[in-house]
Amino acid sequence: MEIINAVFLMVALVLLWGAVNLERPATHRVEVNQTDQLNESIKFLQRLKSTSAKEQSFNRRHQAYKVQLDSVVNEIPSTVEAIQASHEQTYLVQRRKAKQLQQLATGISSNVEQSIQIQQTSTSQSMDELLVLKDQISALHSTIPQLKNHLEQSSKALEQLNRDTEMVKDSVGY
Repeated sequence: MEIINAVFLMVALVLLWGAVNLERPATHRVEVNQTDQLNESIKFLQRLKSTSAKEQSFNRRHQAYKVQLDSVVNEIPSTVEAIQASHEQTYLVQRRKAKQLQQLATGISSNVEQSIQIQQTSTSQSMDELLVLKDQISALHSTIPQLKNHLEQSSKALEQLNRDTEMVKDSVGY
């Protein structure tokens, strides 16, 4: 609200100043001296002819920028070549590493396949040996009753022999 009042006040002052200037008589106006005006024109033209401090500063900055740009433009081909060489070297290193990785993967897969084959072979041999062992155990198991009978018969025969030996000893008097 205060801003609007300030704007209105300024407009009022401008209108008042305009009204005051319109009432002045023409004789009281300042007369322009043509020689002074000519001197000012000459000074203005001289200033236009010579560069200002701002223009000189701008020109120096422009020249420095141009020199910097020229040096960068000259360095661009060598920089591009260095980047290309670095890229090619990196590409070759990565390609070599990829081949090494592929060889390692191939070696690992062949080692795994060999391990699996060895394990399968040893497993099948173990299974065969277990089957043979099972057959032997069942054969042993079937012979145990026979051996038991034979052992009982042998122990009966030994007992009989022992009795007979005792009888012989008794009869001989030994």
